[in-house]
Amino acid sequence: MAGAANAATVVTSTNFNVWHGNSSNPGDISDPSQQALPSNPVTSQTFVGSFNYSGPIDFANMSQATDLMSNFIPGVGLPADQMSTPTFDAVTLFAFNFTFATNLVGASITHDDGISLFDITTSSGNLISGNEGPTVAATTMLPTLEAGHIYQLWYIAANGAPSILRFDDGTPAVPEPATWAMLVLGFGVIGVTARRRRAGSGRVAENLG
Repeated sequence: MAGAANAATVVTSTNFNVWHGNSSNPGDISDPSQQALPSNPVTSQTFVGSFNYSGPIDFANMSQATDLMSNFIPGVGLPADQMSTPTFDAVTLFAFNFTFATNLVGASITHDDGISLFDITTSSGNLISGNEGPTVAATTMLPTLEAGHIYQLWYIAANGAPSILRFDDGTPAVPEPATWAMLVLGFGVIGVTARRRRAGSGRVAENLG
């Protein structure tokens, strides 16, 4: 996922677990197997494995042909298996563990499909309840995440591509070079216009003098 906002993407190290299985009620988005929750019955089906990743939390498979686990998070050893299907019958469930050196204020997660978030340190309930099920791409704002706490983020791919999980840390994005160029050009035009107006005012004053 390219663009200026990439500068605000959370970059961290995480250990995560992955499960894959079939929904007991395909097409029912309220079914427990469609939810990004620890109680999802898929956790009793195929355990794909435990993996380690370091880098930006910015994962996306945009087409069904490439909606594979190994494409979603490359380079960590995930198999080249389909993540999910448009008919809701196959799902892949992820559980990521995070900790942060400083507080994250104003962070957000863009996701397709569902997510949930738990503070393991305080044994909290789901901090972002209501976002667990299949959805189109949506951005969910997070509460302040405390430094040193262990957080567990659950994500599910449940209804085929696109599969998206992007974690932004809340800091302003740095404009890309093209954006800077447009800003500089804009300031230049404003400066030229101001000088012309001042010059014109001077000529009017001379004519009146």
